[in-house]
Amino acid sequence: MTSFLSYPPDDVPPAMALQQVVSSGLPLATGLRAYAEECPASAKSSLLQLAESVESGQSISEAIQAPNLRLPGYLRGLIEGGIRTGTIGPMLEEYLHQRRLQRRFGQKVTLEFAYPLVVIYFATLTCFAMLYFLVPMFEKIFSDFGTTLPWMTEVLLRLSHLTRFLLVPAAIGFIVSGIALLLYMLGGKWSKALVDRIPFFGSSARYASMSEFCSLLAPLVETSVPLPTALQAVSAAMQPSRLKSSTRSLASRYDGSQTLADAAQGFKFPHQIVHLLRWEQRGQAFGEILRSWAELFARMASSRSSVISAIIGPVMMIGIGFFVGMIVIAMFLPLVKLLNELS
Repeated sequence: MTSFLSYPPDDVPPAMALQQVVSSGLPLATGLRAYAEECPASAKSSLLQLAESVESGQSISEAIQAPNLRLPGYLRGLIEGGIRTGTIGPMLEEYLHQRRLQRRFGQKVTLEFAYPLVVIYFATLTCFAMLYFLVPMFEKIFSDFGTTLPWMTEVLLRLSHLTRFLLVPAAIGFIVSGIALLLYMLGGKWSKALVDRIPFFGSSARYASMSEFCSLLAPLVETSVPLPTALQAVSAAMQPSRLKSSTRSLASRYDGSQTLADAAQGFKFPHQIVHLLRWEQRGQAFGEILRSWAELFARMASSRSSVISAIIGPVMMIGIGFFVGMIVIAMFLPLVKLLNELS
């Protein structure tokens, strides 16, 4: 028996190698094992189990339907469609590419917002420390001289009194905020879901979700998977987002009795997606349309992400600089007044 690992060149992608296995009649199980090494952890064990079932003599169709096989619904649909159309390799390669793309974009969104959040966190902590430790020293100096204080200084002293009064709740708040910030940076896909809900700044994450929706739905449409089944598989495969929630709600109620676009209007779908779903009657051409829009949405997500990155930095620095500057000015205004009076 020819070994799968020695059959294709080393630089052939796993899914392309799998396609060569299927086309040349070599054992499918060997190809599935090779591809499993490149799949997410949630699907790897199921693919290995599927390969074992095929090696034991079961057909791929029978192995997929095994009750103890916990293969993700979307991946199950891809494999069934790929076997039916003879394109299992490209189908699985597309799935893996989509997973990588969404993971990279999730990391990018997390880093874009992590930097300003970390800076704001430590800037707030520094301002709190100034109000708690530094301002009382100046307050004692002002009190010894008995001079009339400017309104800015009066406000600053009141903030200092409030800071000392709320020391314990503030300390707890900083600890909780620090933990939340750490969880956000480690949150991956959940970080993107949180950013999705922020007006304007979440637009890049929303476009990324729309790209993911189109990319996942396209191959199922092209392999003639029924739309209700396809929607259920797509909703399960999508990363957490508002669009995922809408897709899940639509999948649970859509039975094909009305057009997909009309059904989607009642589930808070973006208007771009609703408009796109009006092409569902085009059959397999609908899949090509979905692929084109997936690429367009991906480009829009990247463009918005670049714009947001360019805006956040300057706005953040101006805001922090203004607040710290006001503290410094409020502390030194009485000293300038005292020096003028002494001279």
